[in-house]
Amino acid sequence: MVRIDTVVDMITYGIALLSFVTVVQHVNTNISIIFILAFALSVYIHHRYNFQVPNIALTLISITIISVSIMRIEADDFVMPSIEALTLLLGVKLVGSRAFRDYMQIYAMSLLLLAGSTLIDIRAYFLIYFILMVILLNAAVVLLAFYSEDRTMKLDYAKVTTILYKTSTIALIAIPLTAVFFFILPRSTYPLLTFLNIGRSAHSGFTDQVQLGDVTDIQSNADVVFRAHMDQIKEEDLYWRGVVLDTFDGKAWRSTEPATEAGKVNQKGDTITQTIYLEPTDNKHL
Repeated sequence: MVRIDTVVDMITYGIALLSFVTVVQHVNTNISIIFILAFALSVYIHHRYNFQVPNIALTLISITIISVSIMRIEADDFVMPSIEALTLLLGVKLVGSRAFRDYMQIYAMSLLLLAGSTLIDIRAYFLIYFILMVILLNAAVVLLAFYSEDRTMKLDYAKVTTILYKTSTIALIAIPLTAVFFFILPRSTYPLLTFLNIGRSAHSGFTDQVQLGDVTDIQSNADVVFRAHMDQIKEEDLYWRGVVLDTFDGKAWRSTEPATEAGKVNQKGDTITQTIYLEPTDNKHL
């Protein structure tokens, strides 16, 4: 029989160590030594000495790490300071308490560290690290469900083996299936979940209404709106009047002038005959 917290801790150490291996050759040697010492201290105090480091001390250490890292960040070098800070914070988190939330934070930081390693260097063996991480995380999350119910629960080795086997199988099946679906599922330019795109961007052009705050960014649009065929005139005399938004209700600007009246203006100067070829739009105005 083995306690559930022991199994969870072993997998957690494996996850943290795996993420550290992906960046160890890039981070400063002192950072690596500190992480290894924190890792060893975590194993000792949690499984040998059963000592709890005060949370206030760990919080102060974390604040110091973040503050120093912020001062080290430069415009052309922000990746390495961030990864080194994340490595140290992961070591600090391993030394701290072990509630359900703490385990999830360790997993999140390990996953971020693994992802951050790709900003420095990415090679074929990263796929091996990624698969191992998915397998370990999958097993850890399932075992945490047992842990959250009773951290002193004891499981026989056969049951633990079965859980690890099934969670690993799920991960190994899910990864290739995800790759297959990525290639076979059709792409669509139309957003299916439009309610998630609240802060969307828009293109410049003509419209009958402008809703303030509806978009976060307006992009220039060089698409052709219409084509005009007429006798040649001076370039400075070329002018077309678009829709005028003349009413504001506190939230949006609208055009209250009927489309049939939009062309009625006082004519001065020479009359120019032209043929307008409109591109397909859903507006009533030129």
